[in-house]
Amino acid sequence: MDRHTRHPSAARRPPQLRTIPLQPPTTRQLAQPGAPFARELTHLAALVGGFDRLDGLDDTPVRSPWLDATGIAGEHPPRVELIRREIDAGLGPLVEKPTGRADWDCLDPPTIDDEHLAIAHRILAGLARSSPALVLGPSPKRAAAAVAWLTIIGNRRPALRPMRRPTAATVWTAFDVASAGDVSRRLRSALPVARFDPAWEWLVEPGLLHSRHRASVISDREHYRGLTLDTSDETGRRDARHLRIVR
Repeated sequence: MDRHTRHPSAARRPPQLRTIPLQPPTTRQLAQPGAPFARELTHLAALVGGFDRLDGLDDTPVRSPWLDATGIAGEHPPRVELIRREIDAGLGPLVEKPTGRADWDCLDPPTIDDEHLAIAHRILAGLARSSPALVLGPSPKRAAAAVAWLTIIGNRRPALRPMRRPTAATVWTAFDVASAGDVSRRLRSALPVARFDPAWEWLVEPGLLHSRHRASVISDREHYRGLTLDTSDETGRRDARHLRIVR
């Protein structure tokens, strides 16, 4: 056998096929008009500010340290720090500590916990950067009470234990102010707030949402995504059976 003759064992092998993993459809794709559960998925997207945020949502607790003064103009940081101390002094006593019993804490979590304090800090920091006149104009106590109230009402859902929701009067008393409703209304205009009905407002910035609520949205997202995909698979199988019958 000369060197130009191919050995039988060197027969041409079939080309190797490269497997390209299929990417799961995005929630936006599953929520096209007319799709099953499109309304439910669209509503969940509205809760967090859009489909991209809905797909990227996580349930990591808000534990950011107290604000970095970067971006807060001139003489404002000391004033902002004073408001932060008032938030801690007023909201701190309302914080409920977990019982340590996993079953109970899951079924009946604290109404206000340390994560609410961290969220209130974030709200204050954001407002001090974007709308300093709104947050720095009132007295520190009233500004702190308003930020605390926005933190609470922006992180509640109407179905969750209505009898245990803190009222505005409870918050005003905790901060030793007659009222801060007018301040909270002005601050609310500078925040990403969605109103779904007269009794329900929601902070649509994921970084200002409590991890419990983000976990609830994630659970609902996966539930409706699963139902949509199952419905699509069943529709495909039904159409395939129909084609076989027609043929």
